[in-house]
Amino acid sequence: MFEIVEQAVKKVIPEAKPVSKGEKEKGLFVDFLIRPLYKEDIEKIQEILNQTSEKPILIIAHSSAFSRELNKATQRIYFKVFESEQEKEEFIKQLEEARKRDHRYLGELMDVFHVEEEVIGSGLPLIHFNGMIIRNELIKFMREVNNKLGFKEVFTPHLSKTVLWKISGHYTKYRDKMFVFEMDGDEWGLKPMNCPMHLMIFKSKPRSYRDMPFKFAEFATVYRKELSGELHGLARVWSLTQDDHHLLCRPDQLKEELKYIIEAALEVYKTFGFDITINLSTRPEQYIGSDEIWELSEKALKEVLDEMGVNYVTKEGEGAFYGPKIDFDAKDAMGRYWQLATIQVDFNLPERFELSYKDKDGKEKRPVMIHFAILGSLERFTALLLEHFAGKLPTWVSPVQVKILPVSEKFVEYADKVFEELKKNNIRVEIDVDGTVQYRVRKAEIEKIPYIIVVGQKEEENETVTLRYHGKTKEVKLAEFIEKLKEEITSRKLTSIFF
Repeated sequence: MFEIVEQAVKKVIPEAKPVSKGEKEKGLFVDFLIRPLYKEDIEKIQEILNQTSEKPILIIAHSSAFSRELNKATQRIYFKVFESEQEKEEFIKQLEEARKRDHRYLGELMDVFHVEEEVIGSGLPLIHFNGMIIRNELIKFMREVNNKLGFKEVFTPHLSKTVLWKISGHYTKYRDKMFVFEMDGDEWGLKPMNCPMHLMIFKSKPRSYRDMPFKFAEFATVYRKELSGELHGLARVWSLTQDDHHLLCRPDQLKEELKYIIEAALEVYKTFGFDITINLSTRPEQYIGSDEIWELSEKALKEVLDEMGVNYVTKEGEGAFYGPKIDFDAKDAMGRYWQLATIQVDFNLPERFELSYKDKDGKEKRPVMIHFAILGSLERFTALLLEHFAGKLPTWVSPVQVKILPVSEKFVEYADKVFEELKKNNIRVEIDVDGTVQYRVRKAEIEKIPYIIVVGQKEEENETVTLRYHGKTKEVKLAEFIEKLKEEITSRKLTSIFF
């Protein structure tokens, strides 16, 4: 099928030269050395494919990419091959639904974020006020989880000398994904991971077995130089913030701590109603450390999963270079899977950094390390929420929770009273008085506001509000509305408490 696509492209642009091909999450792809592709080009190529291919082929996307081998920009065409026209039509319907849920479209509609490609650069999203509310609610949630698990926050700088990454091994394995520069005779890099800096905090003073487990948490921004053709809104970026955790413990504490972390991750995902798949990823082809250490690490993870009685899939050879890992994939409303938490057992970095603690017998012992993030990247998790809920976020995480619409200017005073009562109870609320009620209702629905309140003469006289929640309506007392809404927000309910 690659050849059929290549021939169709050459019929439209004869000088096109295919340079690479393969398969990604989006579908099959071919990269061409070619001028930029326009909408008309894609339409002509699709028409040729419709006429020449025995099986239905659909071009689903095209973008610029960069070939490191050739050191040149290329144009990438993504496509899918189907067994029948019916299968193709069903896919097109799914694609249209996905486009409505696209977090880049919703992010602009809901004023969450945008990307300034020309001035700032792709992969470096600007988070707006509404985006920061979502972000801060997620951080607040994770701080509660951290408190239960006994993790304390630290802060580490955004860059360091690359000698740190050479000790950890990241420099060798991830040099091509790091932002590196020279200054004052030294080589520096923006941090792609936080773990080496956290280890330096542990190493800053002598530690005892009584200090174990030693638990770090940081909402830390890291920088990873992804290929430009792979950048995608908030889902794949250069600048990402992790709910990052590192834990150093005695070997006898390892399994118990792993259980606590897995249970916490599953509880977090339950809050969002996600269907979760758990994967156990084992030793990759390129790794650091001895085979014995890898066997110990994989055994510990497998035993914990088995003892907890959870279902999981083993993915051979997909572990991190320094240790095996457990991955949690969330299935969204479209049936797509998003990788979230990663839990990694690591005997190697404590060895490379020569970490130790004094045990009960007075001897220096090497700790075991656990790396994990439950949300993963706050940017990617925000993208997942927007697409999974089609912008209709649970009330607790919605940027604006209530929009008040007085039916006319006569009832603005009562609307102001309702506004003040809601503000006093820490509910995120706005008033809209411009245009007809129907226009303002529609506008609030487009903005994905959970609760739209309409107030007029009846509501003012009875001290009530008329609620609209995703098309459903109900009149309730103002005091009752506030009390129940606070309960809905505090308990982080997925759906309305009123309907």
